[in-house]
Amino acid sequence: SFPTRRSSDLEETIETKKMINESSLREGDNVYIEEFINGSEYVFDVIYDGEALLNYSGFDLTEKQREELKKTLDLLAGIFNRSEFKFIGMFKIKFVWNNDKWYFQHFNPEWSIRSDGNFAYLLIAAVYGKLNEIN
Repeated sequence: SFPTRRSSDLEETIETKKMINESSLREGDNVYIEEFINGSEYVFDVIYDGEALLNYSGFDLTEKQREELKKTLDLLAGIFNRSEFKFIGMFKIKFVWNNDKWYFQHFNPEWSIRSDGNFAYLLIAAVYGKLNEIN
């Protein structure tokens, strides 16, 4: 299979695409092209209760960023809900904010516990599938 490369800037992305185009790929080879997106990078702590994703990161976001984040997390939760995804817990989800949109980068299930007083409440809500009620 084709080697994996992650581009860190626009020039490297262009070089990676050139390398892919110049290689001799065979039918059935898997290729993933990652586009470089210039913007502000955010890693959000979110919790998933099997139905909803809730951001509990303390970033100071604009109203537009909050609205778009809610839409994006609802979309991801819908994808998780339609799949065989059977995880309840916490994630770190990385997005880039560019042109008034969130661009999804990746997510990792994790147990990164914050001690901000609301964590126990969020965890209990997740266990009982009640994140939508506090969202």
